[in-house]
Amino acid sequence: MNRIHRGDLVKVITNTKFDKMLENKKILFLATVLECRYKTDAYRILPANSPFTTEAYWIEGTNLEVLRSSP
Repeated sequence: MNRIHRGDLVKVITNTKFDKMLENKKILFLATVLECRYKTDAYRILPANSPFTTEAYWIEGTNLEVLRSSP
């Protein structure tokens, strides 16, 4: 059973020093999962508050942390 599902609210993790800077300021990049590709651990997400893009994009599951699961 996979832990990330379509509709989940997730925190986007960049795996860079940027994460530490954001954590110090108590800022999270949030997104909603639109599509899941479990075999490749890829997820299409729609960012809610990203300063980089407002378009949906694909990201690896290792860069996501589930904050709230869809019912």
